[in-house]
Amino acid sequence: MVRFEELKHKVVVNYSLSKMSQKQKVKFLRNLAGYKEMKGKLYSHNGLLQEIHAKKLEGNVFIADFENLLKITQLFAEFNLKPEIIEVWTR
Repeated sequence: MVRFEELKHKVVVNYSLSKMSQKQKVKFLRNLAGYKEMKGKLYSHNGLLQEIHAKKLEGNVFIADFENLLKITQLFAEFNLKPEIIEVWTR
């Protein structure tokens, strides 16, 4: 039996970009997932997922610690997106 103290509070976030323009999608995804660019040298720009150590589960689904929910909702609010957020407890 797993004790409650051993569980971690997380959120699963599912989102859709279908109503955004291509330009807005790229801007949002760069903020969320980061990107790399080559300008004579390889530059890496971290996104929110790297910053909060979130794990991508599928195309538009990721899991993160509950403590980071404010940062997540702020990014989605910047782009007028309403993600589906589910609270879960994991080991």
